[in-house]
Amino acid sequence: MLEGNEFADLCDALTPARRDDGLPDALRGLYEKLLTYPDGLEQLKNEAAELRAGSQTDFLCTRTGAPLRAHKEEFCTSARAFYREALDSFASDEKAARAWGAAYAYESDFIDRLSAADSYAAIQTCLRSFEQVKLGALRGQTPEQEARKERRTGYVDEIKKSLRDKWFSADPEAVASDMRRMARMCEVLYDFLTAYDREITAEKHRRGICYFTDNRRNLLRLLCNPDGSPSSVAAEYRESFDEVYIDEYQDVDAVQDAIFRAVARPGGLFMVGDIKQSIYSFRGAEPSIFAGYRRSFPPVTAGDDETSPGSVFMSENFRCSRNIVDFTNAVSSYLFTVSENAPGENGIGYRPEDDLIFSRGAAAGDEKVDMALIGT
Repeated sequence: MLEGNEFADLCDALTPARRDDGLPDALRGLYEKLLTYPDGLEQLKNEAAELRAGSQTDFLCTRTGAPLRAHKEEFCTSARAFYREALDSFASDEKAARAWGAAYAYESDFIDRLSAADSYAAIQTCLRSFEQVKLGALRGQTPEQEARKERRTGYVDEIKKSLRDKWFSADPEAVASDMRRMARMCEVLYDFLTAYDREITAEKHRRGICYFTDNRRNLLRLLCNPDGSPSSVAAEYRESFDEVYIDEYQDVDAVQDAIFRAVARPGGLFMVGDIKQSIYSFRGAEPSIFAGYRRSFPPVTAGDDETSPGSVFMSENFRCSRNIVDFTNAVSSYLFTVSENAPGENGIGYRPEDDLIFSRGAAAGDEKVDMALIGT
């Protein structure tokens, strides 16, 4: 890093150590990605302001820190249930109680203390106080006891190697400093990309050309006021459409979503999509947008007001074999649940009722499921 050079600091953060051959692609990729947001490059200024404000409060209260809090709480809920079940089992197993009781009791108490810790600093202090207690010898372990011991090892490793040594390893002051540094990087990147945008826009005008991205953003400016409300032009278009139907909504981005909402009357936007089929993230698709509507819209019931938002989940699958349906449910229920705690509104989430229902009929074959793993 060139000492005191903020742009060089930014470049170091965007490229691998001692290499800058990928810098142009990284900067161009960020520029193109930012243009998929309604605020465009101004999104960087918004992020900088949010990071600076976040550096002055508890990290877990920020949009970036909220998933970390959720992860800690989810871990504590799971671990508490495990240790309570284990301790209850020792009441009828004297040998296991003598060999393992002290360790399990200490760890159970620790989980309660960790669960009660609510701030980043308090959680870090709690984690640093953890001392692993060695299990006593227990001969002739049953399969159930072996499984319990293995699960206990997993929880202890999560406490030490993940929560303590990774997620909560940095001191609060260092986290706040990093947030301020990131805020400054966003501002430096904003200045650079704004200058780039100004130059490339002038060159487009000189040549009389327009990119597809320009068409989208020009349309957005026509249909939406700076505050995001529909413009007078959008109001005229609204009068032309009773309802607006959009398919494949899982592959829209924030700009497209804003355009569709601008030209649709209240209660007149009908969206069809399947998050499991979202494949256009490389073009800026944000499946979390459709997932957000799904979460906020209650299921439609008879007698609902037609202008009130509602959702209909078409869960029955008449196309695929049972093996494919079961495999899809198993993969999706894990992947989308993991993504539920993504920062901000980026989480997708998954509920039991999101499972597909095999409805092809008894005559359906039992085709083998082939899965191709593609490295990126």
